[in-house]
Formats: sequence, C-alpha cells, structure tokens
Amino acid sequence: MRRIRTLTAAGLVCLTLGVAAEPVTLTPDQMRVLAVRALQVGDHKTTLDVTEALLKRDPADVDALVLRSRAARDSGDLKAARQAARQAWREADTDTEKYAAALVRAQALATGGTRTLAQMWLRQAAQVAPNEAMKNTAVRDFRYVQARNRFQTQLSFSVSPVSNLNNGSVKDEGLYDFPFFGTVKAELGGAAKALSGVETAHGVTTRFRFLDQPKHKSDIYLSYNNRSYVLSDEAKKTAPNAKASDFEFTSLSVTLAHMGKLDGAPGPFRASIGWNKTWYGGEPYTRGLSASLRQDVMISKETGLYVGVAYSGQDALSRTGDSEALEYTAGMRHRFGASGHSFSLDLSHEKSKSDFSSMDYLSYGIAAGLTLGKPVLGLNWDFGLSMSTKHHDGSMVRNLDRMEKSYSAKIRAEITPLEYYGFVPTVTLDGSKVESNMGQYDRENFGVKLGLESSF
Repeated sequence: MRRIRTLTAAGLVCLTLGVAAEPVTLTPDQMRVLAVRALQVGDHKTTLDVTEALLKRDPADVDALVLRSRAARDSGDLKAARQAARQAWREADTDTEKYAAALVRAQALATGGTRTLAQMWLRQAAQVAPNEAMKNTAVRDFRYVQARNRFQTQLSFSVSPVSNLNNGSVKDEGLYDFPFFGTVKAELGGAAKALSGVETAHGVTTRFRFLDQPKHKSDIYLSYNNRSYVLSDEAKKTAPNAKASDFEFTSLSVTLAHMGKLDGAPGPFRASIGWNKTWYGGEPYTRGLSASLRQDVMISKETGLYVGVAYSGQDALSRTGDSEALEYTAGMRHRFGASGHSFSLDLSHEKSKSDFSSMDYLSYGIAAGLTLGKPVLGLNWDFGLSMSTKHHDGSMVRNLDRMEKSYSAKIRAEITPLEYYGFVPTVTLDGSKVESNMGQYDRENFGVKLGLESSF
C-alpha cells in the first residue's frame, strides 16, 4: 500500500509529546484511524486536515468523505457536510459504504432542519444495512428525527375483495310498516341486499406540529380518505340498476390536537377538536364537528389505563337527518415483559340523537387486541375481537324497538421478509356480523385486505 507523508500527522505527534519531532510517515489506513480518533475527541480540524490529504490521494475515498462530512457537520459547516455526503453516496460501491454515506447525509440534513428528506435517507440506510444491528441503528435514528419533525405524512393504500360493499342485508325479507296493511314482511332486492366486489382504499394524513415543548405539544392534522369499488358479476345481477360509483365514499377532515402532561397528573392527556365532511356516491353526504378528551393513567411501565369522552355532531347534506352523539370510553394497555407482547382492552358507551327518532340509539361495546412482540413464521401478527349491542328506542315499524348485536374479528400480518425501504406488505382478514330483530338490518361482511404500511 502506498505510503503518504503528512505534516498534519507530524504536528499532532508534536503536540502530543510536547517536544520537537521529525515528520512521521502514515499509511492511508493509519490516517483514517487518526481521523476517527480526532473526531471522537472533538478535534474537527485535524479530521478535516487528514481527510483532505486522503482525498488528494484518492477523491473517491468513501471512508474519508464520510469522516469529512461528520467533522464538517459537527463544526457547523453544513454546506461542506452535505457536499461530502453527496459525493460519498456517489462513490459508494458496497452496502457498508452506502449505509455510512446515507447515514451522514441524513445527519447533515437533519442538523440543518431538513428532517423530512433526512427521514428518506434513513430509510435508504435501513434498506442497504449489511446486518440487523446496523439496520436497528438507522431505524432508531429515523424515529428520533421523526419525533422532532414538525411535518409528518402518512400514506395508506389497500385492495380488498369484500362481501358487502354497500352495507346491505343478508336476509331475503325485511320487516316494514305499510299504511292499511300494518306490519308485514317484504322481500328485499336490488341494492337493499348485500353486494360483493372489490374495494380500493387510499388515504393521506399530514401533521404539522406548531408547538413543541417538553410537556406540551400541539398539532394540526389534515386527512383525506377514499374508498371506491368494482361490482362483482353476481352483484350486477342482484342490482342491475346499481353502479359501483353509487357506493364510493370520501372523507376530508381537519383536526387540532393538543397533548400534554400536567404537574402531578398520573399520565398525559390529549384533547382535540375537528371539522369533517363526507361524500357518498359522489354527492355531499354529511358535514360535522367533533371534540374529544382523553386522560391516561400510568399504573407502571408496563400497564396504563385511560378514560375518555368524545362528541360528534353531523349535519345531513342528503336524505339522512342531523345527529349528535356522545361517547364514553375506558380501557387499558399492557406489555408483557421480555416477550414484547402487548394486550389492549377497550370499553365504550354511546348515546346518539337524530332528527328521526327511529335513528336514536344507545350502544355498548367491548374490544380486545393482542400484538405479538416477536415474529411467528417470519411474520408480525395482530389479533382483534369486538362485540357490541345497540338499542334503537323505536323503529320504522310501530311499537317495535330495533335491537342489534354486532361481532367482529380481525387477523393482521405484516410480511416482514418483503420489507422494502421500511414499508411492508400487510394481509388482513376481517369479518363482521350484525344480528337484528329486523331482517333488513342483518349484515355480514368478510374481506381479505392487501395493504402497504410503514414498519417504522
């Protein structure tokens, strides 16, 4: 290996010994070690001088470029840090070199306040990481930068075959009240019946944090979601006059949220207020306001409880009536020690009032969830079960209250072996059933949803 003479190295030896010394000869590897040690003790000038000498010898020296970017960043020269990092990425050949170059590029960007772009480079670092430990470092840095980024955007996308895209009945007859005939059973048909097909859903949520203090944080969220459908051949036969666009659903919301912890409080709280608008079948459907308050109570590092209350008011923009609802919630979260498994239990009670008395109801619900802390068969797993009851004090049929029981189950798997840039494909099996004393409200739905989500 060619030997390089450097006055910088000789000067460092003189300073270390405190006496005059003859210039010494260092190999490139020795110079890199010298640059690393100088960087570790905060001697940025020495690191910059040594890497400059290395780059005069070989402008494509990735190690020297990475060290130079780190030293320039630590000394406050962010422009030089970004330039060195960009060149390091261009010259990198191996995964190890690409990993180091991506990390220093992210560090230089994050220090300069360009945190969203820094997160993209940390995803790049995680993608090319040569081993799991180095990937975990990139993921840790990603979460650190993400937590300090005022802007955060989440995208969602899924495709799912569904058995009941229109929320129709699975029964052949319904119970109705007709003038002169009284209460009779009538045959259901067309779009009143459950229609099957394929659902495509996509959405985006953007958060801007305008207050960021140790104990208080305030955010504004903008969310957009859309569900569109393709009818199956069977559905077209059942409802020949229906079009898939009749069931398209779109929502738009703006939410102001505040999270904080008061002195002496047993845990953090979260308060929010929001505005939303929905479209159904391409036509305006509802417009409303919502507000919520939740208080957490930390029992231990592993266990937490919460209580909450939420209000929602909807103005009907179509044939449905205006409504108001008040919901009370409570629950717990628990993480099981070294296994990493987590369990959740949620209770809810809701009271809703509408312009149409037949739509007023009381409901009670319970839901449980389990997330496995370690992969099984190479996949990450979530499980969920829920049950609820709903009592409508009255119905479209005279002297008959509408009663419903609902059940649902969900199994979700992250296909971690197919992770790409921190995004993993997901498969969700989701089934639900509604049993009512009025046939037109009996419903079943089953879907297999394919999605793509961020793993960190």
